Amino acid sequence: MHEARPETALGQRVTWAFGATEASLWELEERRATRLLVIRWSRMVHVGLEDVVGERNAAAVALHYVRPDDTTAVATFFVRSAPGSQRLLGRGPRLERLVADLARERIVA
Repeated sequence: MHEARPETALGQRVTWAFGATEASLWELEERRATRLLVIRWSRMVHVGLEDVVGERNAAAVALHYVRPDDTTAVATFFVRSAPGSQRLLGRGPRLERLVADLARERIVA
């Protein structure tokens, strides 16, 4: 994140949460959690994988969506192999299953 958008300061622990109606990006700081971004499934256009050169051969999950002002945007994130692990998942069955599950969740408006 820092390489792509150096002007954006995020804490050490940032995570995504996926619910029945939305995907949300959270910043966790001790006992406090701040929701930074909410993407409603009804505004989701596409969920896919994006290869990122130089990032330890990891693939990023890309969420293509429409903002409330009707402009388009993409949110990308890496998936860790386990909670607290520094190892990121590359292309393979686990990551592809996650993308398929996310794509299945989205609701077409």
